[in-house]
Amino acid sequence: MSHEESRERYARFFLSCFGAVDDEVVIDGEDAHRIVRVLRMSVGERLVLCDAAGVPFVAEILDVGRSVRLRLLERHRSMISAPVERLDITLAQALPKGAKMDFVVEKATELGVRRILPMLTERVIGQREGDARVERWRRIAREAAGQSRARRIPEIAAPCAWHQVIAGLSDYQHALLPWELAPYEPQSFRRLAVGGSLLLLIGPEGGFSHREVEEAVVQGASTLSLGSRILRTETAGMVAIALARYAAGEM
Repeated sequence: MSHEESRERYARFFLSCFGAVDDEVVIDGEDAHRIVRVLRMSVGERLVLCDAAGVPFVAEILDVGRSVRLRLLERHRSMISAPVERLDITLAQALPKGAKMDFVVEKATELGVRRILPMLTERVIGQREGDARVERWRRIAREAAGQSRARRIPEIAAPCAWHQVIAGLSDYQHALLPWELAPYEPQSFRRLAVGGSLLLLIGPEGGFSHREVEEAVVQGASTLSLGSRILRTETAGMVAIALARYAAGEM
């Protein structure tokens, strides 16, 4: 494998900000543990660091221990040349039971969503998630972004009420609500070919109530079917994201 080809295999980590070529940075905490204990990287090896804006740098490890010290070498060529995504996706996910939201966050991050809005709808089972749970989702998103070589980590909002989410529908160019009672129209996603901002509204295990669907439609959302099968809530969002990406020419 050539040096240029090996760059595609670099592990990726995220920092809030850093400087320019030849600057030194320090990574500690869970990321340092992953570099040293999980990936077993050592002095002289290289990885990719991305800042909050998704700007990627190749960095060389200078020292390892409880923290990892690195020197920034150059912009990562493959990321610079990568096309900008035309579709900016926000996933509004009604909170599922148990640990299913962990799966949703991980897979939605791998599929490149920009933001995840955990929702409290009429048929959500369980209580409002605490700050610790939200922080767990953010850690999962951070790890998934690094594993999938994402440009940036998606924003994970604190759980919010249904009425708060639909009140902001006008902020998006497209708002789609997959619903099992909507007629199946294979061309439903074609409108996304032009790109733009998209809000996907995904219901809980019991689905959206008729009242919620009507409220969303009044605010400008469009209902659509994902096919003849009834999908689990943690599956429906991933299918919708993939279909949206395909329609926009990004898969």
